[in-house]
Order: sequence, then structure tokens, then C-alpha cells
Amino acid sequence: MQKTKIEWTDYSWNPILGICPVECKLPNGKIYCYAQKRYKRFNLCPTIRPAEGYSSIIDMPLLDRKRKIISRKVFVCSEFELFHPSVKKKWRDWIFDNIKYHSHLTFQILTKFPQNIDRPMPDNVHLGTTITGPEDFESRSYHLGKRETKAKLKFWSIEPLLADIIEPMLDKDGSWKYIAKEEKIRWIIIGRLTGYGHKYNPKWDWINRIISYARHYDIPVFLKDNLIPIMGKKYVMWFREFPKEI
Repeated sequence: MQKTKIEWTDYSWNPILGICPVECKLPNGKIYCYAQKRYKRFNLCPTIRPAEGYSSIIDMPLLDRKRKIISRKVFVCSEFELFHPSVKKKWRDWIFDNIKYHSHLTFQILTKFPQNIDRPMPDNVHLGTTITGPEDFESRSYHLGKRETKAKLKFWSIEPLLADIIEPMLDKDGSWKYIAKEEKIRWIIIGRLTGYGHKYNPKWDWINRIISYARHYDIPVFLKDNLIPIMGKKYVMWFREFPKEI
């Protein structure tokens, strides 16, 4: 458990260790996963396993001296895909037992495999899926939005935005589809790919269209700091919104 620089959360908790087997690729086929790079750079053990001793998060530093909660948001598995087949069910059971025990905290889970979600989420879980382009939008948003995929709050993390996703968001007459409302999407995060210069920067129009969509359905939008080179600091700061439940 550690404090994180990710702007939309407070702490990251990585109960599953090892190199994530999901290959997050650029259009040229190159893998861009920062976690894989870190493991290889520091020669860390690549074996997929639960954190040593199934360590609990009960000792996480979330309280000040007066026992007042100073932080509530915890990003689960920021470096691994929680719903990948390589994660054993008993490991997930242990993770969700911890989540239920810490009911006063909000746990944020982000997955690229919403079709593999194997249980309803506890009320203190916000469940999201990663979208990078139109194919992700159609497949992942569909599975996240299914009635069987139960969560109190669902969100889209559109990062890195690598292609314009406007097409699957529009009906034939050019009007916005009702996707987000039907799927109970309550929050949208947008960011770009970092560490590769400006080559894969999303276009201003791509971002603005997503914001217009969100405004149409009254969905809070959070623009990450890495969009400042594209949108400007003032514009990005306008869109640092959280859902009411946070």
C-alpha cells in the first residue's frame, strides 16, 4: 500500500505481484505497459503471485493522529489485471474480503476484462474499464454495462486515448447514443500516453467530443495532468470532477 501520484485516487494497493500478462499495445504493435517496463528494468521477480503472506491492508496509513480519515480512495491492482485468468479465484476472494472489511474506504478497480468479472461488487467499489479506441469502447463498455455486472458506480477510464471514439458514440442521425445512461456510467477519466513524446497524443477534437458527450448526459469528467500540453492548464483544471459518491 503506498501513496500514489495518480491524480484521481489517493493510494494504490497491489495485492497481486508479477509481470502482468496483458499486452497493452500501440498501433505499431509495441507494448507500452509501464508496469512491465518497471519489472524488467529493476529485474523484479516476474512470477504471478499474491503479495507475501496474503498481507492485509489493515495497516494502511489512512488515519491521522486524531484518528480522522485523511484519505478514502484506494486504487486496486494498478499494476496487474485483477480479472485475468492467471489470477486464482481464491486470491480474488482474499482481496474482496479485505475490501468488504474496510467498508469506510472507496476501492477503485479498473479492468480490461469486464467480461471476466465473476461477482457483484461490494458497495464500496467503483468499477471501471479501460478504453483506448473505438473497438475497446464497443466491447468493454458493453460488458461493463451488462446488468449482470453489478456495481454501485461504474466508470470509463479513457487512457491512453489512442484513437477517436466518436463513431460508436453516435446514432445514424448523428445524435448521441444513450450508452452511458443505459450502462449507468457515472464518471469519465481522460488521459494521454506518456513516455513516448507527442507521437501518440490524442487530438483536441477527440477529447472535446467526449466532454460534450459527458455534458449531454450530466456525467462528471476528470482530465489528467498529462493533457495539459494539449488542452492547456486552465482548461484541464476546469474538468477535475468526481462523482458525488467520492
